Amino acid sequence: MLQSFAVPDTVQKAKPNPVSDHIPIAISTQGIKRGPRPFRFENMWMEDQTLEGRIKEWWGASQPQGNPGFLFCKKLQFIKDQVKVWNSSTFGRIDRKIDELLTQIAEIEVEEQNDSLSAENRMGIIFSVGDGRRTQFWSDCWLGEEPLQYKFPTLFAHSRRQKAFVSEMFKRMEDGSILWDLDLNRRQSEQATKEFAEISQLLDGFGFEGEEDSRAWRCPWVLPAKIIGVFAESSAKRFSDRGNHLWRLLPFAVCWVVWLERNSRTFEDKEKERDKVILDIKATMMYWSSPSKVLQGIRFEDLVFN
Repeated sequence: MLQSFAVPDTVQKAKPNPVSDHIPIAISTQGIKRGPRPFRFENMWMEDQTLEGRIKEWWGASQPQGNPGFLFCKKLQFIKDQVKVWNSSTFGRIDRKIDELLTQIAEIEVEEQNDSLSAENRMGIIFSVGDGRRTQFWSDCWLGEEPLQYKFPTLFAHSRRQKAFVSEMFKRMEDGSILWDLDLNRRQSEQATKEFAEISQLLDGFGFEGEEDSRAWRCPWVLPAKIIGVFAESSAKRFSDRGNHLWRLLPFAVCWVVWLERNSRTFEDKEKERDKVILDIKATMMYWSSPSKVLQGIRFEDLVFN
């Protein structure tokens, strides 16, 4: 296909596809001269409290000679050059960081498909236990808001099966009751005994939720240090094809709309009501889905009210 364009030095590269089931392809024509890149102001620069003082300092440091219009243009040119240097040293190459994040997301998708998510990526997932075959008893978040190894550290140290799955830690009796066996060392400290009583109470009140384990992403208002933890889980088996499509888009739509709302509140002093933000999230998912036939026949009213 590229040969039909008759463009020399053409390079194509497959990009990660965190949202769509289509793989985007980037085409680079190195032989074409595009000229200088336009200067763009980034909202993230306003996060640096020293920027305003730096601009005042740069404005005063530039002392060109000429008429007022010429002086103004030269001062702006000087500040632009200084901002470029400051941006490179303070924030680095944002485009490369975005590419790295997209690559990490693609790697997580491969890990999820191979059922081999790393411990770091698993921290961004909440597990719903069905048969317990895919959920690790101690290291996954399935009983409460944090993994059991952090909630009961002394008991975890006494365990002889620290990497066991939930299915390996219980037996289902003939009457349907559940008998938990944590396989602990016989010699236990006083703290371990106390933690055992607490975890026993949690396990006794636990109810299995289905035939297979399922996973859900967690998206806090304050994002973690590595955003890949937010998108570690991209699908759920409990939904239909349309539901899985929307579930796949949802974390990206939430973070995009929340980011826009945050900028609106910070820089424009405008604030939307919660219901309007939720409506924007649904509208964003509907707009992103428009090129696909997955939601064909679904009206926006159905997405909003159903």
